[in-house]
Amino acid sequence: MSTKSLSLNIILLLCTFALWPIKATPVSNVQNNATGRMAIMDNDWSSTGFIPYLMALDAGIDVLALTTCTGGSWQPQLTLHALATLEAGNLSCIPVVPGALYPLIQTYDRFQAWEAVHGSLYWQGAFAPENVTAEALGSDPTGGDPNRIVASAFVEGYPTTKADTTTNAASFMVDMVHKYPDQVSIYAAGALTNVALAVRMDPNFASLAKELVVMGGYVDDNLLQADGSLLQSDINSDINLIMDPEAAKIALTASFPSMTIAGNVANQVYPTQEFLDDVYEVKNNYTSLFHKYYGTSFPFWDETAAALMIDPSLSLNSTSASVTDVPELEIVFYTSGTGPLASLKLQLDSVAFKMGSLNGTSEQLPIIDISNPDSHTGDRLLQAASEWGFVYIKNQGLGFTPEILDRTFGLSRQFFKSPTAEKAECAIGPDDKGWSSPYAEVLDPENQTEGDFKEALNFGEFANGKAQQPLPKSLTTHEAEISRFADLCHALCIRILDLVAIGLKVDDAEGGQAWFSSRHNPSKGPSGTILRLCYYPALELKTNTSELSDPLVRANSHTDFGSLTLLFQSPSQSGLEILNPSSSWSPVAVHPPSTENDSLPPIVMNIGDLLSRWTNGVLKSTVHRVNIPRNRKEDRYSIAYFCHPVADTRMVPVPSKLIGEKEGAKNGEKVLTAKEHLTKRLAEVYGWKDEPTT
Repeated sequence: MSTKSLSLNIILLLCTFALWPIKATPVSNVQNNATGRMAIMDNDWSSTGFIPYLMALDAGIDVLALTTCTGGSWQPQLTLHALATLEAGNLSCIPVVPGALYPLIQTYDRFQAWEAVHGSLYWQGAFAPENVTAEALGSDPTGGDPNRIVASAFVEGYPTTKADTTTNAASFMVDMVHKYPDQVSIYAAGALTNVALAVRMDPNFASLAKELVVMGGYVDDNLLQADGSLLQSDINSDINLIMDPEAAKIALTASFPSMTIAGNVANQVYPTQEFLDDVYEVKNNYTSLFHKYYGTSFPFWDETAAALMIDPSLSLNSTSASVTDVPELEIVFYTSGTGPLASLKLQLDSVAFKMGSLNGTSEQLPIIDISNPDSHTGDRLLQAASEWGFVYIKNQGLGFTPEILDRTFGLSRQFFKSPTAEKAECAIGPDDKGWSSPYAEVLDPENQTEGDFKEALNFGEFANGKAQQPLPKSLTTHEAEISRFADLCHALCIRILDLVAIGLKVDDAEGGQAWFSSRHNPSKGPSGTILRLCYYPALELKTNTSELSDPLVRANSHTDFGSLTLLFQSPSQSGLEILNPSSSWSPVAVHPPSTENDSLPPIVMNIGDLLSRWTNGVLKSTVHRVNIPRNRKEDRYSIAYFCHPVADTRMVPVPSKLIGEKEGAKNGEKVLTAKEHLTKRLAEVYGWKDEPTT
């Protein structure tokens, strides 16, 4: 699959809709068209899920219906999304036929019980616990009552048309393949429940269909780790099998003449912000929804499967495999490998629940461009911060340049290579400023017996370009450069805090967009804000045992203390790991997919404890650590900026309807100041008893 070819096709497709409408043919009027092809498109449809059926229509395929299934959310909500997105393009002549509300056997309780035994899955779809906060922010419903509708999720507009309830998805599929034998492609980009029901309803259903095209199916995930990229072994994709494993086995062992599984290749094709902008050069309902809500965090999963249904020649490589129960059946796997893979044998009994988070797989955090902040950017940032606590900030238009970053990292190396005695002259004190020597910090007091093997240099705030602390000799002539870098960091934090306030819909009468940033204004008083240069020396290996290839935790598990943290990393010096929803550690790539060609890696931003507490836990402060292989011969350098409010800022509830009143505050709990919060956390790390001054 060529990323460029698929992206270009989508641009042309969406922009075409601005020039002339593609008219779908009602089922009752289907005749042989130019291609002679028909499709039933089964999916867990969403606000931006329209591209697959637009691709099919543009290719001259008669879309007989959109059928719906429970997957990313519950079927009733997703049925309404299908209706609404069709209305956006004046395509309501395509019927929407609801499918099964529940999987064949799987239930919410059974799913949760499986997770209790085997560990949490990264992506849970409709079986994720109910999240009222996320729904208030516009997410589709999960958990709870499957028939409830969350109207705020319909950014495409709430539909006025109705679904066809005179039949159901499985019955409709069976009827259509009998009416048009060998002509109907079954496109399944969600759970395979409806397909499995059709197979069980009619023993001839599969053989009468033209083909089955499936999005999902990392049945060869171990081989992918050796042949492709670990990042591409994405832990999101196989919710389509996990959601209904019994249906997956029924569908994937049925006698379809042809079966295409697009799981592997689909994770190779990512949108970029530049691509979204190119699409939006032509304005219409679809390009607007696509530009505003599609984002750059996830690949073109369903779109890739649709592209392969339309034109299998788009794939550069494919591999055939046979299914155990039907040895004569040929299944095509599309892969990103450089050559054909060995024959694969599907182990469908064991694979259905095998696709959780792969240990060591990098997290694909959201990548957000805030160079032109607006309400949509605020919503995206808030969603990412409430779900992950970590997010990539695209490093463009923010004032940082390769030269500035190179120079600042150079100053860091210069300081840490200076004599120990010279560094000790500015040793860290209770004000949290100065040099932190190796083993000085205990970030995880409950589990650590000694401090972390790393060094750091903390700069407090600068006033008019002047440091408010003694500087080490190696850096005294570079005060202005360091101050300018700190100023850029603070300006970025203010921009992010403004976007957080926009996302939280803070009332203008209460301060609106400036609610947070006004409390981080240095002109109003000192704060605990710190610019930190970090140094992780390479270990001097004195033995050649195999254990030396094991990673060594160099900054133990912790959360950050303040409002926001910015992290700048060198391209070749990874090490950051976050504790993911599956309670396992996942590396955070320095250059995530779609940023490899950027002049600078994105900045990693994470929420600190103070801002999480301030928002009553709506924003997530995520546990993280630095984990580096023992045998890495290269020193690791990073730069962190810890942003704190003005010291006397009281942590009163944020005036937002998205944040509930704090229970502690109602029970008479003391409202801490920012200084009191920081004092408590620093005492835990350094063992200080005296209150630090800010």
